[in-house]
Amino acid sequence: CLIIQPPPTFKGRPLIIKNLRQLDQAGIIFKVDCNEPSGLHFSYRRFILNHIRQEVPYPGWPLRFIVGAIEKKKK
Repeated sequence: CLIIQPPPTFKGRPLIIKNLRQLDQAGIIFKVDCNEPSGLHFSYRRFILNHIRQEVPYPGWPLRFIVGAIEKKKK
């Protein structure tokens, strides 16, 4: 889905999504790491979750979505 519709820009800079993964916890939780977590609009989050539901249906299960920051490498 990131290829179909790339993430929008935030404050004139591109929003870089580094990692999207399912966490190994109770419930179905997906975590996305991006360079500016506050810049990921709720409509784009819903777009990603809808594409996940199309690929792997989870009937009757709520999907949760967590946005985190990309960890910067230490020098």
